[in-house]
Amino acid sequence: MNVLVLGNGFDLLHHLPTTYKDFIDFTTLFELSMQKIDITQYKEYDVRMIDYILKISPSLSQELQSLIKNNLWIIHLEKQGIGDGWKDFEKEMSDVIQKLDEIRLECTKQFKEGNKIAHVNEYLGTALLDFWGDRSSFASMKPINELKEILTYDLARLTRCLEIYLADFVNHLETNIKVDELQQLEIQKVLSFNYTNTYERFYASSSVEYDYIHGKANLSHDLDTCDLVLGIDEYLTGERKDKDNEYIEFKKFYQRIYKHTGCRYLTWLKQSQEERLNIYIYGHSLDVTDKDILRQLILAPHAHTTIFYVHRSDFKNQIKNLVKVIGEDELIERAYGNHMTIHFKKV
Repeated sequence: MNVLVLGNGFDLLHHLPTTYKDFIDFTTLFELSMQKIDITQYKEYDVRMIDYILKISPSLSQELQSLIKNNLWIIHLEKQGIGDGWKDFEKEMSDVIQKLDEIRLECTKQFKEGNKIAHVNEYLGTALLDFWGDRSSFASMKPINELKEILTYDLARLTRCLEIYLADFVNHLETNIKVDELQQLEIQKVLSFNYTNTYERFYASSSVEYDYIHGKANLSHDLDTCDLVLGIDEYLTGERKDKDNEYIEFKKFYQRIYKHTGCRYLTWLKQSQEERLNIYIYGHSLDVTDKDILRQLILAPHAHTTIFYVHRSDFKNQIKNLVKVIGEDELIERAYGNHMTIHFKKV
């Protein structure tokens, strides 16, 4: 069985604007256009994006306005100027949620001790400036609970906004780039960590089976039916991991279950137990955020994994990240020696 695993680097190689920064650029330009500002003057932005915004339908424009207006996540992220990658976005979101969690625990503790006013230190008091200003004292848990509800709703709005951007804009862009190595492989299954349908559009035959592990962008969805997984990894440890689910809605494992996203790869693994399993990983950094799935694939019985990279720097980072995914001993045994099952290949 031949399985292709895709990450965002696959879309980027095809010159598709799918970085976190591309999406934030889109929300910024859209907001400017709603203010009747001539966005064609902003030469630093992707001209394809500008053309799309200028031609967007009234109904879709109205929906986007409802998703972007006063969205606290978008306001915060536009101000932060964080890196281009989605892992940078996820790290920023995780930092915000963990700080809010710290404030909740500290206030809960002080109220249980009989304090009528709970105080947090200056660091926590200024950590969420974009969300509720400079706040270091609380007369009740109400503002903390209210902010959690707003952030949950605004994350759903941001996710649906991303879905529209990808489904109606990115999924209609053309490319002249084709990866020769992929065209020569007889791929039977595709496990995609992307939301886009790039491989389907440019490479696949009708016999290929897909598993969109984080959901697939679909314009016909709405705020309630959007199934894109956009969140953070588990940050709790010990007993709290199983007992404290206050911010579970932000976590990717919860969203996968709640939104019924793909897990066909588990069936593929069962089917391949008695045969050679060829895994080809393309455009994925092997970041630990996808550790559970990558580990199952790479360590599966009879698995032989080929990891493609573009630049030497990508190669270095993939080795470092793979240590975190399968461990140093497993990596040495599988990627070095006479019985290698992990191979790195330059595109």
